[in-house]
Amino acid sequence: MNDNQIKPKNKCGRKKKSLVSAEVVRSLSARGLTKEQIAASLGMHPRTFYRQQQENEEINLAFEAGRAHAVLLASDKLFEKALAGDNACLIFWLKARGGWRDTGHLEISGVNGGPVEVSDVKTKLLEKLARLGAENNEEGDESPATES
Repeated sequence: MNDNQIKPKNKCGRKKKSLVSAEVVRSLSARGLTKEQIAASLGMHPRTFYRQQQENEEINLAFEAGRAHAVLLASDKLFEKALAGDNACLIFWLKARGGWRDTGHLEISGVNGGPVEVSDVKTKLLEKLARLGAENNEEGDESPATES
């Protein structure tokens, strides 16, 4: 080769290989494990798992598919129990998926059931400071003035 010709670079180091199986990620995610827990169960640092997920879209899709499958199984069981007459499940399902809301009524009253007295704290404080200032001035008038 001439000195003018560019030599192809020798690639050093290990070839990158996926450390994560998409099926294993899907299975662990379907059991409710977080990304951090999946990384720990695979014996890797969470950042390594995140990097694998970024480099391989299949891993990310497997994680999301596992989560969706877990939600599907849980909601199916909840729905079955609600239809079977389990009141707690029925109420929960209607609140979570049916748009039901608890609307409690809270009534507040003042002394002996009367109206609640509302006062402006700032105004009361300023009035009290003015009174104290006036009292101090009256006391100051009674004492002899000091000459400089």
